[in-house]
Amino acid sequence: MTSTKSPEEIEMESLNRAGSSVGILFPVALLTQIAPRPPPQKLTFWSLLRSPFTTLHRILAFVTAFFPFISRFTLPTTPTRRQLSPQDTASRFIREFEERYGREHVPFEDRGYAEVTKEVRTSLRFLLVILVSEEHDDTAGFCKDVLCDVELLNWVRANECVVWAGNVADSEAHTGTPSSPF
Repeated sequence: MTSTKSPEEIEMESLNRAGSSVGILFPVALLTQIAPRPPPQKLTFWSLLRSPFTTLHRILAFVTAFFPFISRFTLPTTPTRRQLSPQDTASRFIREFEERYGREHVPFEDRGYAEVTKEVRTSLRFLLVILVSEEHDDTAGFCKDVLCDVELLNWVRANECVVWAGNVADSEAHTGTPSSPF
């Protein structure tokens, strides 16, 4: 005798027989609504057009997820400055500053940062540290309007402040320096 019942109905009957001893009955409609199968996606011109990009995106996402350090490898976009001794670096900064903005400015020290901080510590004077970046939009205005200002020049001289300045492109301005002069 052949059965006209679907596999879901047969399974429901076996569940009902097992569940009837406990008092649980399962309706047949429950199984058919649980997991309906989605229809297959249609192949369209748009899906064909974007499939190479989707595949490339998935490959790159996979690679960067498992190898996050890859993003740290970048090529230098600007040429690096030649690193000099601390005294030569300070002299280069002063020379470049005077070429751009003139000779009337606060008196910069022409020694290295470490040497200047030692001297400031022993003489108990104020130290004014200025870091300049040529990539910043306001650098030229700051140098012209503030560092070349006559009032600031007079104030620095009157209070006997020591002024050290450096370019952030030079290693002297950001490495090998003591964390605090005090």
